[in-house]
Amino acid sequence: MIRRFLIVIFLFLIKGVTIFAQSDLESKSQFSFIADPDQHFAFDNFINPEWKYRYIKYQENKIIPSFKFVNKDESDVVLIKTSRKNTDVRLLKLFVNDEIEMDVSNFAFNDSLLFVKLPPKSEGYKLMVYWKRKKVAQLNVDVHYRVYENITIVPLCQFNLNENQIQTELNRAFDKVNYNFNVSLAPVFVSKVFDGKTVFSNPNASHLQYTGQMRLLRDLYFKSNPKRNKKSIYIFIVNGFKDSLLPSFMVNNKSVGFIKNNQFVYHFSRELVRTLGYGLGGLEPVWLNNGPEKGTTLNVMDSTNITNFTFFQWEKIHKLVNYYSYYDNEENVKTNNGTVAYYFWEEDVNGNIVLSDNNPISSIRRPYKFNYLSYRFKVKYFLLRPFFKIGNYYVSILDGVLLTLAVFVLWFTRMKLKRFWLAKKLRFHFFRRFIFFLIICFVSFQVYENYWVTNRLLFYFKHIGGELEELHSLPYSVAKKELLTNQKLLHEEVPSVCSEILILKKGVWDIKKRGKVLYFDVSKENDLYSVRFSSSEDSIKLGTLGYQNIAHRHYIVFNFKDQENSIKKQIVYTHSGVEITSKFKNEDKPKRILLFVNGYRPTSIGQTFEENFSDIKVNGIEHPNSSNYIYDFDRFDYWTPWNQINLLFQKRINPSNTYYADGHFSVKTSNYESLLNFTSVSSLYPKRCVDSSNHTCYKIQDATWKQFLMNQSKTINQIKLRSNIKGYNYRKYKGRIAGKNLLQILNESPGLSKNDTLFIVAHSMGFAYSEGIVAELRGKINFGGYYILAPENAKAGKVKTDEWKQIWQYGSNFDQINPDAPCLQDGIAPQYKVPGLPDSNRVFIPEKLYKSKGYFDSHFIGDYTWIFNIPKAEKGAVVNR
Repeated sequence: MIRRFLIVIFLFLIKGVTIFAQSDLESKSQFSFIADPDQHFAFDNFINPEWKYRYIKYQENKIIPSFKFVNKDESDVVLIKTSRKNTDVRLLKLFVNDEIEMDVSNFAFNDSLLFVKLPPKSEGYKLMVYWKRKKVAQLNVDVHYRVYENITIVPLCQFNLNENQIQTELNRAFDKVNYNFNVSLAPVFVSKVFDGKTVFSNPNASHLQYTGQMRLLRDLYFKSNPKRNKKSIYIFIVNGFKDSLLPSFMVNNKSVGFIKNNQFVYHFSRELVRTLGYGLGGLEPVWLNNGPEKGTTLNVMDSTNITNFTFFQWEKIHKLVNYYSYYDNEENVKTNNGTVAYYFWEEDVNGNIVLSDNNPISSIRRPYKFNYLSYRFKVKYFLLRPFFKIGNYYVSILDGVLLTLAVFVLWFTRMKLKRFWLAKKLRFHFFRRFIFFLIICFVSFQVYENYWVTNRLLFYFKHIGGELEELHSLPYSVAKKELLTNQKLLHEEVPSVCSEILILKKGVWDIKKRGKVLYFDVSKENDLYSVRFSSSEDSIKLGTLGYQNIAHRHYIVFNFKDQENSIKKQIVYTHSGVEITSKFKNEDKPKRILLFVNGYRPTSIGQTFEENFSDIKVNGIEHPNSSNYIYDFDRFDYWTPWNQINLLFQKRINPSNTYYADGHFSVKTSNYESLLNFTSVSSLYPKRCVDSSNHTCYKIQDATWKQFLMNQSKTINQIKLRSNIKGYNYRKYKGRIAGKNLLQILNESPGLSKNDTLFIVAHSMGFAYSEGIVAELRGKINFGGYYILAPENAKAGKVKTDEWKQIWQYGSNFDQINPDAPCLQDGIAPQYKVPGLPDSNRVFIPEKLYKSKGYFDSHFIGDYTWIFNIPKAEKGAVVNR
C-alpha cells in the first residue's frame, strides 16, 4: 500500500514539473523579437535548425537571443511580437543590460506587435524583455563603426558597366552592416600573357589558394602600376573559367578577386557582393558543413539574390577592417634573402662570359635565393639508384631486395617454428604467439635498419659539383625552373651562407658551390666589355677603397683592369643587382630594428584561435614548416588582422625597419607532439566558468589512457605536458638559419649591424625560433627589448637577461603562487617561466580581462593588446622610444 502511494506521489510530481516546464516555455515563447520593415541595419534570429549549434552557445536561461546591428551612437528600430491576446503593457518590462529600465508605459500593442526604438550607444548591449517578472526574450545589440572601403575594378576585356551603378547596388546590399564602398573602374589591362579572350583554370573549391594564372595576373598588374592604391580591394574582370558555371573566385580574407564578365549591372553586383563575402570575412556558402539546403534561405551567401546577413557573418566582416592582403598562405612569396644565392651565366670556349647588350651585371643572371643547395646522386651501382622518395628517404632496388629477403626469413622461421610446436605437441598458445610477435618486431626493425643503411650509403654518391645531365642544352629560361622541379635534382638545406653557380658551356650546364663573394675581372676594348669569373671568397676585399671584412651576405665584385692587368676600379653589387659601392664609404648610422616572430599558423581562416583549431580538428592538416626567410611585411597575416597589434608595437618602439620571421612548425615539435593529442585534450577541456567567483573546473574526465582506470582527474594535469626538448631544439636550429638571413639584410656592407639595436616580439612557437635568431646575432648587434608573448615550451629555453635592456614574459599564471583557475589557463602552451628570467619580469593577464582568458583565449595574440594599457612606470610596459 505504501509502495503504491509513493508511486502515485512520484507520478504526480513528474506531471507537475512537466506542466510547470511547459507553462514556463510557453510564457517564454509568447514573446520574440522580429525585424521591423523600416529598420536601417541588419537583424538576425534563430530560424534555420541546421545552424542551431551557432546560436545555442549564446543561450541564457533557455532563451536563444536575437541579434541587431546598429551604428555607433545611432538608433534603430525593432519589433517585439507576442502571441498573447489582450496583452497588458503594464506587466511588460524592458531593461538595457538588466540595469536601465526603458519606459514602455506609453507603448501599446498593435496587431500583437510592440514597436521599440533602440537607444543609441557607443558599445554593444543586451535588451531584456520581462513579463510578470520572468525573462521571456532577449536582443543582443551589436555596435560597430561605419567602414569605408575602396574597390578597384580591373577589366581584361570590354566592360560596359558604369562604376556609379555598381557602387549604388553594392552599398545598398552592404549598408545594413555599415559598409560603404567607393568603386573605381581602371582601364582595360592587356599584357603579353593575358587579354580579353584568356580563359582561367579552375581554382580550388576551398577558397584557400589562387591559381598560378591568378597570381601571375596580379603580379603583372601590380608591377605595371607601382603607384596604385595599396589600400584597395582589386577585382579583375575575366572572360571566364574552364568551368563555365563558375562565376567568380576570391581567396578567404584576401583583397584580390576574379569575376566573370557580366553586362547586367544587377547580376554583376550581386555576384560581387557574394565574392566580397569571401574576401572580407571568409564567409562560406550557406549549404556547406551541413547547412541549410541551397536556395532555401535569404542569406547573402546563398544562391538567391537576397542580401541578409547573420550575426556571425557581420561579426566576421568587421574583424579584418581596412586590412589588405594580396597573397594567399600557400604561395612562395619572393624574398631577397636566403643562405644560398644562385647565379647563371654562359661562357664561350675561352672562358669569357657571353654578354647580353654589353652589360656585365645583367649577363650574370640571379633568379633566386634559397636556404638549400641543389645536387644530384651520381650512383654507379644499379641496385643503389633511387627511384622513389618517401618523406626525406629514398627507395632503391636494394631496399626491395632486402625487404623480399626479410619477408622470406619471416616465412621460413614461422614454418620451422610451427613444425617444432607440432612435433613437440606443445599447446602454449599465448607463448607461441608472443614468440612470433617478437620475431615480427625483430624483422620489422631489420627492414627499417636496411632502409636506413641504404640511404646512408646513397649519400656517399651525392654529387654537388660537375655537369648536370638533367639540364643538358636547356636555355636559361627553362633551366632555372628545371633546377627546382626536376625529380632527379635534389635539395639539401645548409645553414652556412654560400653561392651556387651554374655555367653553360658547349651546351652543357656545370654546377659549382662557391663562397659568398664572387669576383669578376672586367676589361674594356673598343667600348666592348670582356668579363671573366676569377674567384670566390667569404670576405669582401676592396683594395681601391682600402676596405676588407668578413662578408655576411652575397656580393658581386667587378674588378676593372687596365692593359697592365692592374685593378683601377672596383664596383660592388648585391645579388639583386643593386650597386652599393658608395655604401662602403658612408657613415654607419645606428638603426632600431623590430622583428616579429610568429608561432603556429593553423590551416584555417577562423576569426579566433578557437575557430582556427576547430577547423584543424576537421581538416587534420598543417601548413608546411617555416622556410626560414625574413619578410618586410606581415607575410602570413599573423599580426595585423588582430587589432593591428604589430602597429601598436611599432608605435611604441619607433623602429627604423620592421621585419617578420615565420616560427611556424608542426604540432609534433610542440609539447603535445601530435594533433591527435591536442584535439583529444582541447575537446574535453572545460570552457571558462560562468561565475568568476565560483570555479567548478578543477576536475575533468581524463582525456588520456587513464580514462579507462578512473572517471575524473585534476583538470590541470591535462596540460602539464612533458617538455619536448627535441622539438624545441629543432625549431631553435631552424631559427639560426633565419638569423643568418636577417644578418644578410642588416649588413648591406659588412659589420653594419654592430651599431644597430634589435627588438623582438615573439609569440608561442616563435619563442624557440627567436632563441635561434638571438644565438646567431649575438655579438653582431645590440639587444634592446625582448617581448615574449605566451611562449610554447618556455621551460626548454633560457634567456640572458643581462644582455637585454628590457625583457618581459606575458601570459597566464600557471606555475606561480595563486595560479589562475584551470579553465583560465593557456591550454595551447602552459605558461612556465622561461629559465634565466626573474619572477619580477613576468606579467600575467589582468584579472579584469576575465573574458580574454581560457584554453584558447589566453593564447590568442589578438587579446594581448592589454600590454599597451600598462602604465609607463609599471612592470611589463613597452617603453616609448
